[in-house]
Amino acid sequence: SVKQIAEKFSYTSNYLSHLFKKYTGLSLKEYMITVKMQKAKDLIREGKLSLNEVAQLCGYDSVPSFCRMFKLKTKKPFVEYLNEIRVSNACKLLIETDMGMSEIAYECGYKTVSNFNKLFKKLTTTTPKEYRKNAGN
Repeated sequence: SVKQIAEKFSYTSNYLSHLFKKYTGLSLKEYMITVKMQKAKDLIREGKLSLNEVAQLCGYDSVPSFCRMFKLKTKKPFVEYLNEIRVSNACKLLIETDMGMSEIAYECGYKTVSNFNKLFKKLTTTTPKEYRKNAGN
């Protein structure tokens, strides 16, 4: 917390926040939120974590608080951002590998192939199979 950091350097919280804003243009609180949101994006890209796990790893006690802050900072709801990342990863796998559709779906974090197909088509306007076929040309 800001208070803990300030105490470590024998400053008041207000003075530390003032210095931080003066030199970075951000309040310490804004900076900490930005760092947490970047961590969330990195965690989403790295693996198959649940929303609850991402929120906890980013230091949020409640999922709704995390989701509110995530949407405020990214301009997208968490689930929309997550699906875009997953579909992007699937596109890469469709082009670069010969993995089957179900294998790609599970690799990208989808629980069912039908959900994967539905969300893939919603975001790309084509099916995964068509995407692979067209990418090969």
